[in-house]
Amino acid sequence: MSSNDDPNSMHLYLKNFASYESRQVLTYWALGAAISRWSHLEHELSVVAASALGIRQMDDAFKLLSSFRAFSSLLDFVDSAVRIRIKDEHEVSFWNSLVEYIRELSGDRNHIAHNPVVAHGNEDPLEEDWDTVTPKVGPAPSSIATGRQKIHPMPAEELVELHNDFQFVCEILKEYNHAKATLHSLPDKFLQPISRRRPSRSERQAQNQRTH
Repeated sequence: MSSNDDPNSMHLYLKNFASYESRQVLTYWALGAAISRWSHLEHELSVVAASALGIRQMDDAFKLLSSFRAFSSLLDFVDSAVRIRIKDEHEVSFWNSLVEYIRELSGDRNHIAHNPVVAHGNEDPLEEDWDTVTPKVGPAPSSIATGRQKIHPMPAEELVELHNDFQFVCEILKEYNHAKATLHSLPDKFLQPISRRRPSRSERQAQNQRTH
């Protein structure tokens, strides 16, 4: 490459970089969809809190809950508000498992919201076949080697799964709140620990370690 060439056009000289770019676009799309779905989860959590506190105007509930700057504090508050209204120990078992699930997913949400999309390959970028490089949300491989990263970098496929996890919880919160407001007795699904749509993050990571 001559000295007059635009450094920003370097990708034109990289092998199969167009293939990587197309997968990078899909990764950004999946990332945006997951973060957007998390906002729906926070909304449904606010609706549950409003119902537990007897707040009829959602605008008032949003004003109250917007004072929490950290999601962990918000979740603790909602947990306390809901728990006060629960009298059945079986419902407590359901609610505890749901809160634990949401708390774990909040860690995934923080990971994708505060990490960049990075190219994960094995060679020098100029020598790399970019058809084999994977865009992931998370630190570069050199950073992972320190062992300080609690959540593994996420490719587009995992972001889609995470989006579906968020949607799954949204549906549970919506159904639970509706049942509490309209039914004299709760269905069995709200009287036992929730059945997750896939194993927990720690279980999945342990499985990955065993298979690699």
